[in-house]
Amino acid sequence: MEILQLSDIHYGADYDGKFNTANQWATVVKNAKARNPKGYDAVIITGDLVDDDPNVDDKTKATRYEDIFSDALSLCASPSAPVLVTPGNHDNRKILTEVADCLPVKSWNSTEQPKGFEDIGSQCHVIKVGSKVVVLLDSGTEEPYRGIAKLAAYTKNHPWYADDAMIFTHKPFRTERLYHRFMVGTNNVMPEEFGSQVFPYAKNYFCGHFHHWSQVDCGWMTMFTCPGIQCQIDPYSKGCNPIATPGYQVISYTDCANADVVIHPVI
Repeated sequence: MEILQLSDIHYGADYDGKFNTANQWATVVKNAKARNPKGYDAVIITGDLVDDDPNVDDKTKATRYEDIFSDALSLCASPSAPVLVTPGNHDNRKILTEVADCLPVKSWNSTEQPKGFEDIGSQCHVIKVGSKVVVLLDSGTEEPYRGIAKLAAYTKNHPWYADDAMIFTHKPFRTERLYHRFMVGTNNVMPEEFGSQVFPYAKNYFCGHFHHWSQVDCGWMTMFTCPGIQCQIDPYSKGCNPIATPGYQVISYTDCANADVVIHPVI
């Protein structure tokens, strides 16, 4: 079983002409297909698909989302393989909701959760991909992760196997073991009670936002940040030091309960 995680496409943004994000996206789609011609068991996009640029009209933004979803669906192993999305801080949530609602993008086919992304920070969607439980959390914009409360309530009524869940979101939580220039203020910080609420249920935590790959041992959970499709960013530079190379990561696991996952970052 393989899950393809894509993140930080920023389709249409170009860093003042430094990058052609349409070409970056096309490169990733081509390489991901070549890596697994049979397709992936799920494609998960962890935010910042299209920048909410006030100088770009809504129709153009919608077309960009449609193009991304169309390509993502082409990477799936079968029509039943889900394409899952959690929004980033640069996405237009209204347009994202409208576009995804009209396409076979299985982001919220659940009676447990409301449809759409416009209730900022509250999304918590739980599905099974093979033997694994996949949780989508909305990291919000100015709001902290209110979806954590929903996740905690969900686990009380829906028991899962311990260590069998994978959590996906856009922004990582802050940890002393991971420094990044994006970790400024409180908007990127998970509530302190996060660990106690999900500890029995989740072992691996996948996010985007940073535009580079990292693995952080948090004691009760391992956090992986996904390479960015738009660019990679040097986390230790005082300013933004972007590198044009796009990237993504593949999560492999055997289809049995409590199996370990293997992460394949591709840059």
